[in-house]
Amino acid sequence: MVDWPGQRRWIIGRRVHGGQGLGATVVGRTGIGLLGFTDTVVITGWEPPRRCVVHHTGRLVRGDGLFEVTSASAGSQFSWTEQLQLPDA
Repeated sequence: MVDWPGQRRWIIGRRVHGGQGLGATVVGRTGIGLLGFTDTVVITGWEPPRRCVVHHTGRLVRGDGLFEVTSASAGSQFSWTEQLQLPDA
């Protein structure tokens, strides 16, 4: 869930680096070639191994995100929720 460099396996064109733990900064670049954007987040909630809350602080994307793992009948369920405030047009 918080294997930041590993996000490239499930988000096309994504490259990410950063820390772990409350207050750490994570920087991601999504795009192909010159077309793309940088997404900077600060970790605002940290409850390993089940929950990570982030606050997007970038120029283009702002708002909050939640990565969460919960118990399910067949093992575990991963959910990814975002409440974003996109820039004004």
